[in-house]
Parts: sequence; C-alpha cells; structure tokens
Amino acid sequence: MAPDMTKVKTGIEGLDQMLQGGIPTANQVILTGGPGAGKTLMAFETVYRIALSGVPCVYVSLEEKPEALVKNAKIAFPSFSKIDELLGNKTLIIANPPAYDDLQTVEASGSYSFANFITNVNEIIDSNKAKFVVLDSISIFTFMLPDEFMFRRSMLALASSMHRAGITTLFTTELNESDISDLKFQAEFFLFDGVILLYQLVKGERRTYNLEILKMRGTDHSRFTAPYEITPEGFKIYTLEQS
Repeated sequence: MAPDMTKVKTGIEGLDQMLQGGIPTANQVILTGGPGAGKTLMAFETVYRIALSGVPCVYVSLEEKPEALVKNAKIAFPSFSKIDELLGNKTLIIANPPAYDDLQTVEASGSYSFANFITNVNEIIDSNKAKFVVLDSISIFTFMLPDEFMFRRSMLALASSMHRAGITTLFTTELNESDISDLKFQAEFFLFDGVILLYQLVKGERRTYNLEILKMRGTDHSRFTAPYEITPEGFKIYTLEQS
C-alpha cells in the first residue's frame, strides 16, 4: 500500500480490522450476499457511522422508498439515535433517483436511460457534496439492460464516474445463491476495486452467517472468513484480527 493512501473507516469495528483501517478512498466496492444476509442493513450502518464522523453521505435506494428504509433501520438498530439528526442537517441524504417508479417496471426502462440515471445520482450527490455513497441495489440493472456486455459497460461507466469524483462507493448486489457451496463468481466481481461477500454456512440444522473480503485494491486485508451477527447495536463481526 502506498504510504499516502487514505482510508474511509466504515465504523464497523470488525470490518475495519479486516480492511486494516478501512476502505481506500475513492475505491468502488461491491457488497454482495444472498437473501437475508443483511446487505442493506450493513450498507445502512456503514453510511450512518461515516456520516456520524462528519463526512457527508448519500444512500441511493433503487428498490425501497427512503421512509421504509429508515423505518426498517430504526427497528433493526434502535441504538442508532442520530438518524433523524443526520437526515435533518443533510449530512446523510437517503433518496430514490427521480425516475424511481420507472426503475420498478422493466417495461418502462426504455424511457429512462442509464446515462440519465448517472446524471440523476450525480445531482443527488452534489446536493450535499457527498464523499461516501451507497447504491442499493445495482442488481435491478440486470433486468433493465439488454445483455451482459451492456451491463458490464454500464457498471464500468458508473464506477469510473464515482472514482473520478473522488467518491468512495458501496454498491450492493444480490447473489443468486445464499449458500457459499453454490457460489458462482458474477461479472461485476471483476469490475470493481473491492468485493465484500456475506454468505451462509449450513451444518446440519445450524445456519451461520459469514463475511469474507474477496479483494480490495490499494490495501492488504484479512484472508480469513469471519462469522457475524446483527444486533441492536449494529453488526458484530468476530475476526481473527481482534485482540
């Protein structure tokens, strides 16, 4: 790692330990996992804790209305007492893109180009000069874009736009499988600077949730998997790096 490399601390202690201090600034990172793994909750906790540190943040929700997202986060994390304050002073903005309703209908996708989407997201980011952004979830574009080539090209354009602006971005995406034994590496894994994987392990009747950092450009990182749980105080990640 270059000696002048700066990092964005996620505020999730175990994750920052696994990343040896945080996500390198301006990295474009995938957070992926199967249904029920907690991708949206981890993305929310990350953006909440970074906003608490004074860094302006934006959470662009492509699949859920902002009020529903906030309500669910408050239920999951009752100890997050500053959500309304951060929203009120716009250190944290949670928004749908202007054409959110079109995104929900595949048939309407022809009226809303991907270039328009990037423009709309940039306008949201400019409204509070955000330095950390969550896009949840880019999986919706696999239905909107006509083929894998167009999907890959569009994701590269989106990531490049964020990188040029110096914005650190967390993109959530859905795995087709929730069990690691069935995992197939998806095209987007190879397009971004980092990949954080949430998955299940099932042994007999016991199901555990685990986190693994598959890659992270610009920094060394843990090569071990770490079990985690979601508590009212946030994610607890039990890493080998913990003292």
